[in-house]
Amino acid sequence: MSNIASSENAFAVEGWTPESDYEKVCSILNEDSNNTMLIQKIETKEDPPTKLSNPKHFRIFEFFIRFYSLPEEYEFDPTLIFALVFPVFFGLMVGDAGYGLIILLVSLFIIHRVDHPPAKSHIPKKISGFILMIMGKNSLKTLAKALIPSSIIAIIFGIIFNEFFGFTIYPVPFQISPSPVPVAHIGQLLVISGYIGLGFVTFGFILGIINNIYINHRKAAVAKIGWILMAWAFAVLGLNLIHGISLSPTNTSSMIGYVMLIVGFITVVAFEGTLSLMEIPSIISHVLSYTRIVGILLASVVLALVINTVFRATLSDPFYFIILGILILVVGQLFNLVIAVFEPGIQGARLLYVEFFSKFYFGNGKPFSPFGSNRRFTLKKFDRK
Repeated sequence: MSNIASSENAFAVEGWTPESDYEKVCSILNEDSNNTMLIQKIETKEDPPTKLSNPKHFRIFEFFIRFYSLPEEYEFDPTLIFALVFPVFFGLMVGDAGYGLIILLVSLFIIHRVDHPPAKSHIPKKISGFILMIMGKNSLKTLAKALIPSSIIAIIFGIIFNEFFGFTIYPVPFQISPSPVPVAHIGQLLVISGYIGLGFVTFGFILGIINNIYINHRKAAVAKIGWILMAWAFAVLGLNLIHGISLSPTNTSSMIGYVMLIVGFITVVAFEGTLSLMEIPSIISHVLSYTRIVGILLASVVLALVINTVFRATLSDPFYFIILGILILVVGQLFNLVIAVFEPGIQGARLLYVEFFSKFYFGNGKPFSPFGSNRRFTLKKFDRK
C-alpha cells in the first residue's frame, strides 16, 4: 500500500494489486465491508512494483534473480532461463559422476536437516555456525534445491566422460578414447563452448531488442542489431583464422564477415555514438568467456587424475606408503570436491549475470509487498491463492 488517509467517518487506501487478482480483491473487500467500499483503478506515472510469476518447480531459482536484481515490471523475467541453463553449466563444469553423486546426497541431506532439525546436532558448532553466518536456513535450503538438478546433470556428464572421482566407470575399450573425453577432445570442446558463448550473447541482444521496443527505445533496439552483426563477424573471421582459411575479401566467408562487421559498426555508431565502440573488446571477451566452462572442467578432471595417479603409485610400495597414498587420495578428493561445488556455481552464475544479463537486463525493480501484518490473535479468513 502506498498511502493510507483517514477522517472521522471515512478512509482512503491507495496501492497496487496484480491485474489478474483485481476482480478477486474487489470481491473480497466488498464482501467483508458489506459493499460500503468504493473501489476503482487510477492512472499513475509511478513505476509499478514487480511480482514474479513462474511455474512452481522453477520458483526456487527466483532466489538467484532477487540476489542479482529484480526486473522492472515491463521487462523480461529471466528466472526460467536461469533455471534451465545454470544446472547445465554447473553439471558440465563438474563433469564427474562421483562428485555429482556426493553433491546430490549432501543437497538432499541439507533439505531434510532444515525441514526436520534434530534435537542434538553432531555437526561441530563452528562449522554449522560458519555456514549459517554466510546464509540463513531458508537460503541454504533454496541453494540445496537448486543443486539437485545441477548434480543430476553432473552425474549424466560424468557417465558420458567416463569419470567417477577421476576413475573410469566402464572399461577403456568402450570409451571414446584412451584419455578422458575432456582431455582427449579439448580442442573440440573449446570450439563448442565458443559457439555456446556466441549463442548466448546473441540471445541476450535479441531479448534486449524486445525489451527496448516494448519501452519505445527504438534507437537502442536497432543498435543491438548492430552489436549482433559485429559479434557474428568476429566469430566468422576468428574461426577462419583458427582453421587457416584465408582472410582475404576474395574468400566468401571472410567477405561475409567483413560486410557484417562494417554494417554492424555503422549501425552502432549511428544509433549509440562513437563512445559505445569502447564496448567492442567486451563483446569479444564475453563470447570467449564461455570457454571457462571447459577450463574449469579440465582443471577438475586433471586434478583428479593427478591425485589418483599418486595413489596408484603407492599401491606397490610398503604399507606405510599405501597409508600415505590413501591419505592423499581422501584429502585430495575432498579438496577437489569443494572446488567442484564452488567454482562451477560461481562461474556458472557469472556467465549468466555478466555475459548474458548485461545484453538486455535493466533490473532495479521494486518488490511487490502485499499489505498486511503478522497474525497472532486472529484467525485467517481469506486466502489469496
